[in-house]
Amino acid sequence: MQTQKNNSNPRPFSVTLFAFGVLSIALINFFRAVFSISQWNFLNSLPGNISPLYMLIAGFIWSISGFILFFHLWNGRKGTRKNSLIYSVTLLFYYWIDQIFVMSNLLRSTNWFFLVLLSIVFLILSISMINRKVSKQYFGDMNE
Repeated sequence: MQTQKNNSNPRPFSVTLFAFGVLSIALINFFRAVFSISQWNFLNSLPGNISPLYMLIAGFIWSISGFILFFHLWNGRKGTRKNSLIYSVTLLFYYWIDQIFVMSNLLRSTNWFFLVLLSIVFLILSISMINRKVSKQYFGDMNE
């Protein structure tokens, strides 16, 4: 079991920003799950193949994992840097699977170039925020 680090290093600003970004993603997905419950009949009546159950399950999975990662980032748990990278890559993978296969609609107008650019920026920022020297010191990972 991972234990909380015992370090006097203050939380770096980049880790704080990253933690609030993760918290935002968790809250968005939590509201997605809650609204899929409250609007179940409406979502079921829409044409298409997206089930409210899919929205409910995906929303709760991403919100729970986001809340856990936020807690670990905030408290500086050891191993969080690796989990943050896994979370970021998995989130992007899920996002693109969702965009390409689930949200496919011929009438949908999407700026694919912007979405790809935004995904690349998200990945670069998350990796750089969590791999800075002060972040490694905060998580106690300097010797890895």
